[in-house]
Amino acid sequence: QLSLAMLALGLLLLGLAWRWLAADQAGVSQILLGVASLLVALPVARSAWDSLRHPSLHGVTDQLIALAMLGAWASGDLLTAALLPIIMIFGHVLEERSVIGSQEAITALGELTRSHARRIEADGSLSEVDNASLRAGDQVEVRAGDRVPADGRVLQGQASLDTAPITGESVPLEVVPGMEVYGGAINLDGLLRIEITRTGEASTLGKVIGLMQQAERAKPPITRLLERYAGQYMLLVLLIAAVTWFVTNDAQAMLAVLVAACPCALVLSAPATAIAGI
Repeated sequence: QLSLAMLALGLLLLGLAWRWLAADQAGVSQILLGVASLLVALPVARSAWDSLRHPSLHGVTDQLIALAMLGAWASGDLLTAALLPIIMIFGHVLEERSVIGSQEAITALGELTRSHARRIEADGSLSEVDNASLRAGDQVEVRAGDRVPADGRVLQGQASLDTAPITGESVPLEVVPGMEVYGGAINLDGLLRIEITRTGEASTLGKVIGLMQQAERAKPPITRLLERYAGQYMLLVLLIAAVTWFVTNDAQAMLAVLVAACPCALVLSAPATAIAGI
């Protein structure tokens, strides 16, 4: 869809340039705008048709844009017919990029503790194990430059820890025996002996990752309300658009109502604001 939108945008700009440079050849400009609108019409129409079987806010947006595009065609406004779906496709791309960005952030947090730890065995020997195999009560040795493998309590040693990846605090944390430390913190100096207290989803990082995953799926009350009454919302928008057209006898005003009613902001903002808040 992005490739089609880019191609259609190029044709649209070419059509506008032709209209401006060769005003006496308006037919060529209209052909370019018509081809541009047809290129993006198919994916938009297909998405709108699929959304009839699976109602959602995305579906409402697709249906309203498809109706506005048909209205623009009917009124002969090929520029609007091409521009509306192009804007919608770019909006979907931005939304997908936002989702990908949140997933990358979650993955980056998970990578903080995906490494190996030096576990202290019962006989005092050290064995290198995967962090995932650590359990509460295990004791580990953390040297300078190592990451703390999981949440724990310092038993021996003193060190400065970089906790910025977890807390955002840029000033190193000085830890001494008895203090709690977070998994994912970096030991800047010193040698620590730590008793593991929490691992996996119970750890601080695990809880943060869980909150971010929950926020990614979260929907504000207004979003859930619109999804529940998506069909009625569509009818209401169509009624308002029809009344606008009847009162003003202006097709552009009707198209403006259809476009303004698209819940694009809700679709884009819900996951982004929840994750940003965390």
